[in-house]
Amino acid sequence: MGVSEGRYFAHEPIYGVGSDQSEVNQARRLARTYAIFRRLAQMRFETLLDVGGAEGYHASLARRVFGARVVSSDLSLEANLRAREFFGLPVVASDAHWLPYRDESFDVVLCCEVLEHVADPVAVMCEAARVARRYAVFATEHACTLAREREIRLLLADRESPHSDLNFFLPQDFATVLGQGMTHERQARVTRRYAELEQAGREPRADRVRRIIREMTRPSRATPADYGIVAIKAKGDAPPIDISQGGDPALLDTILAHKVAPAHAPHDIPEQLDPLLREMLACPACLLPLEQAEDSLRCTPCGRSYRVDRGVPCLHLERKDTEQEPAQGSRCPALTDEAQELRGLFTAPRPASRLLCHLLDLELSLLNLCGPATDAGIARESTAELRSALTRATGGGEASSTGPVGEPKWWDRLPATDEELKVMRELDLWILDLLRQAGVPRGGSVARAARKAGGRLLRLLRLR
Repeated sequence: MGVSEGRYFAHEPIYGVGSDQSEVNQARRLARTYAIFRRLAQMRFETLLDVGGAEGYHASLARRVFGARVVSSDLSLEANLRAREFFGLPVVASDAHWLPYRDESFDVVLCCEVLEHVADPVAVMCEAARVARRYAVFATEHACTLAREREIRLLLADRESPHSDLNFFLPQDFATVLGQGMTHERQARVTRRYAELEQAGREPRADRVRRIIREMTRPSRATPADYGIVAIKAKGDAPPIDISQGGDPALLDTILAHKVAPAHAPHDIPEQLDPLLREMLACPACLLPLEQAEDSLRCTPCGRSYRVDRGVPCLHLERKDTEQEPAQGSRCPALTDEAQELRGLFTAPRPASRLLCHLLDLELSLLNLCGPATDAGIARESTAELRSALTRATGGGEASSTGPVGEPKWWDRLPATDEELKVMRELDLWILDLLRQAGVPRGGSVARAARKAGGRLLRLLRLR
């Protein structure tokens, strides 16, 4: 919306590779799609729900590739309207924490790049698994290798910015919440060829993107250049997914061919509900069937009414309804103590101390420098970020968490005493001196310096 030429600026690569009307990193997004769809190709299913489906890209692709009956669901009414206009999909505006569908309504539920943005990712995992009959498929780029890294990133997440990255995951988190029947693998690997393109701010040429995606998704030993997780929950008699199988080149060709023109004429969509939706929709509060009125859907047992806007059911709950735990037993399963502890980690309040946030931010950079899987490329990037953030401390100003792009972090707005500012400045100067001594990362010199700095940070955190 708001583009002067009247063209929509896309989230997913719905216009194909090389379009300036889509968000950047299109090859990375296509590699993720290929990684997911090669696993969908191993499943037997007739219906699919895409939770957080945006413009309907993945749902429309599943319909094209597998002939499935699909539904795209997103919090945003406008996103759902785009999915109808571009792909003619049945859509629902709803909150992923309170999906308005009956239990086991869809053979497959896909939840791609959603969990990192929600207030309670454990609740969203449970909802997706509840609505799925055979498989619930989750994908997120926000994967960590160390529990401490995940803990720090959660504490430092900016919860005030719209659509910010709130949550980070370890691969085993999905099994902790959903129990047995879980498999997981990496989404892709950032190869040297693609990393060079990203650093230069360029997308791969159309004649090279196929080769680059195949390289990024080729099965191989895990490396520090891996990013993201694809986690799959198999339910009932659904067989587990064999993640050792590679992809089909013909499938990648179909994915690359699936696109629309920026000047695409909108589909002529009837205002009445799709028959698939009438079968599966339920009140998001009580999960009982809905009755259709002229321009609304009504739940007779609980008395709630939901509007239908331009053919899109808007099944959002009021805030007072979402502030209490759902009473329906099937919606809120009994979580293990470990899962409850994990849920508390995701929903815990963030620190109110600027000094503590500053220390955590420095520790995170040092973890990236000296972690067990660090390679030279990551070390150089982490060193550059630290230098950029800390060099300001030599100019006589107060300590700041300013990142490489010069934008202050949310905790720079927190109050700090003169004593705390002094501690922050001294620590910044001390770490900066370590980095100067280490120079450009070669061998283990930076790792040794970073471990030494990390030890002092940990001692300061314990004292704090």
